[in-house]
Amino acid sequence: ATWAGGASEDELVAKVGVNNLGYNEFSGQLRIDSDFYSELSDLTLAVGEIKSIRYNIDLSQVKPGTYDFVASALYEGNVVQQIGTTIEVPGAEFELTSKPDKPVFIPGEEVTMSFKVKNTGRAEGEAEVHLTVIDLLDETRMVWIKPGVEETINFTFVVPDDLPEKAYTAPFQLNGVTTDIPFTVKGVKIAVSASL
Repeated sequence: ATWAGGASEDELVAKVGVNNLGYNEFSGQLRIDSDFYSELSDLTLAVGEIKSIRYNIDLSQVKPGTYDFVASALYEGNVVQQIGTTIEVPGAEFELTSKPDKPVFIPGEEVTMSFKVKNTGRAEGEAEVHLTVIDLLDETRMVWIKPGVEETINFTFVVPDDLPEKAYTAPFQLNGVTTDIPFTVKGVKIAVSASL
């Protein structure tokens, strides 16, 4: 028996090659097994006959990951030949491709921080993005992105009039991976004096 196959976004094409190297006709079954798929079919091979059996397996409901796949030739319910392989069910992979470059904000203005996220994987999927801007913004967004596509995610907030002039950091998370975004507020200097 031989094994060949490959997974795309929503389908696994598996080919199992079987060859009767014995001296008698083989009449049995071929079983395909994995964590998410199993099929049993009748198999008859003349002496010296080679067959290639193709399976088109729907992956649309299968979580991305690595899976073991086993093909077994059975005779009267007993395994006479078995071959296995590991397949990778592709998933979405996300990359932060653009982020604000040390923006400077003025108190009182409405500002937008823009981020670009690209799906560099082979399947579409949902990216979770989260931005925290001191106590002004704490927002999570779920963005569905197709493979090869880059999406822009905008976060808009108002810089308070009384926010002190200084450097700040806004943590941005993409699927749990944090990137700190430095920004500066200019224009308000607060001084307090008292006299009697």
